[in-house]
Amino acid sequence: MKIIEKIAQRNNDNHGYPIPKIVAFGDSNTQGCFEVYETETEGVSVVYDMKNAYHALLSRPLSELFPKAAVTVVNAGISGDSSEGGLKRLARDVLSEKPDLVIVSFGSNDCVVHGAAYVDTYAENMKKILSSILESGSEVILLTPPFGCTKVSDLTEGENLRKIAADVADVQNNGVRTAYCERAKAVAETLGIAVCDVNAKWARMAELGVDTDALLSNHINHPTRELTHMTARMLLDTMLS
Repeated sequence: MKIIEKIAQRNNDNHGYPIPKIVAFGDSNTQGCFEVYETETEGVSVVYDMKNAYHALLSRPLSELFPKAAVTVVNAGISGDSSEGGLKRLARDVLSEKPDLVIVSFGSNDCVVHGAAYVDTYAENMKKILSSILESGSEVILLTPPFGCTKVSDLTEGENLRKIAADVADVQNNGVRTAYCERAKAVAETLGIAVCDVNAKWARMAELGVDTDALLSNHINHPTRELTHMTARMLLDTMLS
């Protein structure tokens, strides 16, 4: 991808080339959310650990490979956001940054909140988001979401969280999440956009008998920090392709 060439150019000639900028655009997994819990006063609360978000982890090997490039990474993730919300804030949070690369990851909330009937609208929202970014002159990587839980864990405490977990398990088990991922990938292919298919990697692990629910830090839909490292490595591979 051109982003790696830009980073290398900056690394080799600080005076001659601008600082490369990457924007990560998505929902809670982008923002850096991990464990969740219920409180009497706030309802559902989230542990934010942004230093272990996938884009923060991606910046570390980039710094090792290109120590003088000083790549800027912008966190444009918002917990609970959807493709519709992303489309509304695209200009403000992404295009205004004039990035060289945007990593786009939506779908986890769309499929749970709206179900199978919304997949066409989701695909259209993603097409508008991805097309607008391309038209701005930035490169794009579509990052598919990881698996959600397949059952309500005994470790999930609180009525609200157990209801959320049940809804997430339903769309995971009935193929709705997969359908969303496939539609997003089809849009990306039509636009010539690179895909980092994390969802397919989780599907392969499930085929091999891995307990994917055990890989979720919140027992619902946020990967553990270790599995977030996997996402960062996959993104680096995509950038180097």
